[in-house]
Amino acid sequence: MVRAGEEKERFVHNKKSNERNALIAYQLIIINDYEQRDSPPRK
Repeated sequence: MVRAGEEKERFVHNKKSNERNALIAYQLIIINDYEQRDSPPRK
């Protein structure tokens, strides 16, 4: 069985990387949205 300390460390690490991934995804969505709004609508 893993020690509680290791478990918590892993949890914190996962939380941090999840937050980073969410931030990256959010920025990509904004950039994508901005580019679509900026360009003329495709027919």
